Amino acid sequence: MNFVTPVTLVKLEEGMLLLYDGARLKEHPPQQRLEFWQHVIRYLQIPHLAVKGDEPPWYVWKTRPTGSFELNYTEIRRVGFYNPTDHRLKAHVPAAKSFAFLRVVDPTQAQVKSTPTGVDVEVSPGGAVSLDFGHFEG
Repeated sequence: MNFVTPVTLVKLEEGMLLLYDGARLKEHPPQQRLEFWQHVIRYLQIPHLAVKGDEPPWYVWKTRPTGSFELNYTEIRRVGFYNPTDHRLKAHVPAAKSFAFLRVVDPTQAQVKSTPTGVDVEVSPGGAVSLDFGHFEG
């Protein structure tokens, strides 16, 4: 990590603070920045779900606390996909330990298929869809 930008990790009881030089990180190509963040997530042992695709799909993650009907999960993670291109985008969210696929939210020109290996997503041009995953300790 320090080859890309100097990194300082400060821990105080259960909290952590990660300090890095964003200007130096921005100087590197996107692939190297992606590898930097993958390394940070792996080092800090943050449980997460990967998104895979032929080309980088447009997506964003959001986290929210559980509702009263979702008591088995510590939090709910929602990934939203959007396709601004003029061709169909495909993505795959592999199944992961301590995550459960819950629901499809607001599909617009999109198809979602749950399989034993994960969730397959196809989004048409101008389409969007969100997926909810429950995270539990395990």
